[in-house]
Amino acid sequence: MAIAVGATSKGRSASTTSQATTGVTTQASGSAFVVAFIWDTGNFSSIADSKSNTYTQIGTEQVNSDSAKIRAYYVENGTGGSSHTATVNLSVASPITVLFAEITGGLTSGILDQSDIRWDTASPYTLAAGLTTTQAAELLLSFLGGNSGSNPATHAESGLGSSTIQIEETNGASFYTAAIATSIKSSTGTFNPSWTETGSTKGGVMLATLKEAAGGGFDLRFNLCVLNSVKRAANF
Repeated sequence: MAIAVGATSKGRSASTTSQATTGVTTQASGSAFVVAFIWDTGNFSSIADSKSNTYTQIGTEQVNSDSAKIRAYYVENGTGGSSHTATVNLSVASPITVLFAEITGGLTSGILDQSDIRWDTASPYTLAAGLTTTQAAELLLSFLGGNSGSNPATHAESGLGSSTIQIEETNGASFYTAAIATSIKSSTGTFNPSWTETGSTKGGVMLATLKEAAGGGFDLRFNLCVLNSVKRAANF
């Protein structure tokens, strides 16, 4: 199975100590899950999901000059199922927006290839340098945490090449804005996300490159070859 985006969801609040994403149905096993979030008051306490997966942080927490903070986490070869939620807990009540994305068809061990995370104060918001992938078939996943006051705020990503915004929060009047974009690559290269957001002055950017499982693309081609052979035999 080729690497792809599965279920996505979000959760947001103007003030809470515990923010869960809405429940979605994910694969029973084998998926990777990425959770990225932005908040400002107090400290991060913990992250958990309703399927008892254990999450690993991507990079380090980033804090901008206005005290807004971003973090990102992932789990590989996770347990999924119905009503799957992820929850971020904070030390005190804060505005927070949490985005969740499932990745199917990735490696079940060692899926994370390259990653980086930082705040940028000049639009378009990018990483300091691009990331160079080491495997031909990978999915690029970029998170943007913004400070737009617009409603709706609009998001665009142009640095990954033919990317798709999978989920976003656009109500900057009530919540922190945020978005996740992905792009699937068939060859290695150097990639740097480039985000714009209406009404924002800073952007927290994360990029993770995720490896497809070996044979993910070959299986489909093989099945098509078998199907064509059967058709030729039947016609003969």
